[in-house]
Amino acid sequence: MKCPAGSISGANAETCTPCPPGTQPNTAATACVSCGPGFYNPPAIWDETQADNPTCMRCAGGMMTDADRTSCDPCAPGSFSNWASNSVRVPADGTSCSPCNIGSYQDQPGQSNCNVCPDGTYASTPGSTYCVPCQAGLYRVATAPAYTGCQKCPAGTETGVSTGAQSCQPCDPGEYAAAGSKNCIKCPINTYSPTQASATCINCPTGTDTQGQQGSAACSPCGLGSYNPTVSRAACQKCPSGTYQDQEGSTGCKKCDVGTVTETAGKSSCIICPAGK
Repeated sequence: MKCPAGSISGANAETCTPCPPGTQPNTAATACVSCGPGFYNPPAIWDETQADNPTCMRCAGGMMTDADRTSCDPCAPGSFSNWASNSVRVPADGTSCSPCNIGSYQDQPGQSNCNVCPDGTYASTPGSTYCVPCQAGLYRVATAPAYTGCQKCPAGTETGVSTGAQSCQPCDPGEYAAAGSKNCIKCPINTYSPTQASATCINCPTGTDTQGQQGSAACSPCGLGSYNPTVSRAACQKCPSGTYQDQEGSTGCKKCDVGTVTETAGKSSCIICPAGK
């Protein structure tokens, strides 16, 4: 005999038996089989021992079936499920949901996908429900591959903010920064950086210094009566007594001519020796 939809009959059976919840008849309607992964069949309102529908129904994306495949439950925050086709579910196991991948998150239950972490943030573990701001000196753009995480700012740049940087900014002339810096640093006294995005500062050339200032984009020539003989962080020095320097930017001092003298250091010219001396 032909049984109603949702029922089965055995060989030579004269009666039909409804399938229980979580099942449906096989193609020959001779046995009840469990609903496939991601499908369910709830109990009938009029009889909880019977399935409510003649065939199993598909749980929507963002849902999973209970162990008995009689109901759909929402995926927990930090996870998702969806259908790649009418019969292929992700994940294949209908009673679970997939954790969000590294670099993505989901803060709501019952979702069919996860969200990519916004610029300046990152999720370092699977199944994240939120993204963490990049630490100072690190940055991230949302278009970067998720597995790369937050990256160090290149040498010569800074984030300029405590956390959550979306990009790095070049240091100004007169500043420098190592890779992964929150802020650029002023060049020390008697060093300089002439361009943007410098990773280091340069010692002043001979005959120059920074006149005691930090953060210089260039060095200034030693003044009259002074000199600097080395490429170093040393300041210009006053010419000693008995010598002078009448030109700026000098690396040494000149001796006074016979009959002339400088009685104190740092002179730009010599004077005639007083009578009797």
